[in-house]
Amino acid sequence: MRVQRLLGSVAVTLTYLCVAAPIGAQTITVFDVPGATGTHPTSISPAGVVAGSYLDVTGAEHGFIRDKNGQITTFDAPGSIATRTLGFGHAGSVFGAYMDANAAVHGYIRESDGTITTFDVPGALSTFPTSINDAGEIAGTYEDEQGTHGFVRDVDGHFSSFLENVNEVSINNRGDVVGSFFDGNRSRCFIRDHKGDITIFDVGDLDSSAWDINSAGTIVGRYSERQGDLLRVHGFILDTNGNITTFDPPNAFFTTPVSINSSGSVTGSYSASSTGKFPFGFVRDASGNITTFRGPGFSNDTLPSDINARGEITGSYVDPVLEVSRGFIRSK
Repeated sequence: MRVQRLLGSVAVTLTYLCVAAPIGAQTITVFDVPGATGTHPTSISPAGVVAGSYLDVTGAEHGFIRDKNGQITTFDAPGSIATRTLGFGHAGSVFGAYMDANAAVHGYIRESDGTITTFDVPGALSTFPTSINDAGEIAGTYEDEQGTHGFVRDVDGHFSSFLENVNEVSINNRGDVVGSFFDGNRSRCFIRDHKGDITIFDVGDLDSSAWDINSAGTIVGRYSERQGDLLRVHGFILDTNGNITTFDPPNAFFTTPVSINSSGSVTGSYSASSTGKFPFGFVRDASGNITTFRGPGFSNDTLPSDINARGEITGSYVDPVLEVSRGFIRSK
């Protein structure tokens, strides 16, 4: 999360609390957490409820939930000096991670009534949950004295660990987990099915990372390719028959897919710069058609984070006038 400085007063932020800007066949709704110096949505539910984190005037991070009517609830995990909200579980719950005063990271689940349960992988120095499914199973990574590993926490609070040097992890409603790990030479992809069996795969000859998996088992990720002195990053989709389709938005040097919904639509960001700076947003439908978009005001820093079953996308962008990160919802 980038820390942005606040320009003007809180009243200026509230003036821009909710702005709908039609762009072609799309509508982008902009919102800020009141008093925030940066708003960073991370997930959008099928009903259009958004969860994420925001920064206050001191730079401290807190969690928020924005309901479909635009009402925002803020919260912190107990004992937290920084709370990050990452997604929705069952029955309106959200989950995420928080840091305590000793700089240790823990997981939490917040129920719809506001009750917060914290958790840690047994023996972990820090626990980093990254994904949850509708049943309430949570996947993520944890650190111990031997390194970083993947974990799954079942609905009864029992933990299973797997692999070493694990990075990105995502779990679908069947309990299948995808992610990437470093084998000592490069980043490689893995699939851990709901029975615990692990399959390792690569896309290309350099680094590859699996980022998300939908309920059908379709996986989205990215891989690297060297072209002369330049390193390019492309998106890929692995279907349930084992077929890999690669893709990029037009003129992209760096393509970073982050989320795939139940119909196979993918969202993420891309950069037309060889440095990876100034990203734009994109959505790729199940037929392979790609639409690009940016935040209002010709923002050059648009970062989608999630797409729901209705095709609504949430994320953040840097307002070119206020110079702060703001939340958005893109709808058709």
